[in-house]
Amino acid sequence: MAFSLELGEDVSNFKCNCCGEQFKSVCGFIKKYDDAYSVYFGTLHTGHKEIVADLTNYQRWNVVG
Repeated sequence: MAFSLELGEDVSNFKCNCCGEQFKSVCGFIKKYDDAYSVYFGTLHTGHKEIVADLTNYQRWNVVG
């Protein structure tokens, strides 16, 4: 299988509800043979005592056609 990660073009900045520090968020596609296979969302928070990184992947959807 030929998977690739499409890097998100825009990095968004948000404010943490707990501490008020900024964190970054990005989203993009995971592709299989150049077709969109799933969507990912990632965040990076460096303002807390420990660095936190989260990655969520929404699995493949079925398309009829």
